[in-house]
This record gives sequence, C-alpha cells and structure tokens, in this order.
Amino acid sequence: MPLKWKTELEEKENGKQKVTLTMTVNVIIEKSEEENRYHALTPDLPGCATVGSTPQEAVENMRLTIEDWLIKDNH
Repeated sequence: MPLKWKTELEEKENGKQKVTLTMTVNVIIEKSEEENRYHALTPDLPGCATVGSTPQEAVENMRLTIEDWLIKDNH
C-alpha cells in the first residue's frame, strides 16, 4: 500500500523559510494472529516499523514513525 503525505519543515537560522516535502513510501501491513494486532513496516526506510490495533491505526502510527525516523536520521 503506497502511503503519501505532505510535511512542512521550517528553517529558522537564516530567516524564516518553509519547505514542503512530499513523500511516497511503500507500507506493508501484516496481521499478527498471536497478538491480535497489525504490524506496519516499510522496506524504503530500514528499521522503520510500528504496530496498531487496526490496519488504520497501524497506518496512522506509521505516518508518525516515518516523521520521527526522518528527523532522527537528519540530526
């Protein structure tokens, strides 16, 4: 399932500059039979994975996880 969204980033060092980032990543959602929850991961960003009680929650958690992954990777 492709996941696409826009994120605005602000650069404050040399004045105020806004940058809009549009990104599309492939997300794999798998149901865990033992734990009765859904695992989400993306092969596009190594180590980027999360879980949710429903597929929708797993996708929303993945959005947040990807944002955190990108921030961590760039600082």
